[in-house]
Amino acid sequence: MNRPIQVWGHRGWRGAGHPPENSRESFQAAVDQGADGIEFDLFLSRDDQLVVFHDDTLERMTDGTGNVTARTVAELKRLRLKDSTGRPTESVIPTLDEVLDLVERFRQALPANDRARSFVANLEIKEMPGKNIAQSVAAAVTRRLQQ
Repeated sequence: MNRPIQVWGHRGWRGAGHPPENSRESFQAAVDQGADGIEFDLFLSRDDQLVVFHDDTLERMTDGTGNVTARTVAELKRLRLKDSTGRPTESVIPTLDEVLDLVERFRQALPANDRARSFVANLEIKEMPGKNIAQSVAAAVTRRLQQ
């Protein structure tokens, strides 16, 4: 069976001069550039909220320090994501709901568009000792599908 090649925004649309990885802006740019889907990683914040972030620690991607799971969503929202040169931007760490809202807006804006209907949000779960993040992700996605 021949399958067409798909283009995915891995952590969004990335690279020099583009929005910071895993930002709402990078995911919107991937949609705007014609991607067939986006991929992103999920962690649980200290207050058990699902946040979109790649690394265990904050240093490489933000102006903060420490472990992403040691902060609440409110604390994470005060941090700024860095661009590809390491400079802080105005972009903040998004929640799972914020990224899924972006995908849903795209789908609703173009309901007859094949790409919009089949657009994929690929969630990579970052498992943590003592937490069942997979169960949290499943519950959050189930809530979204029931809306």
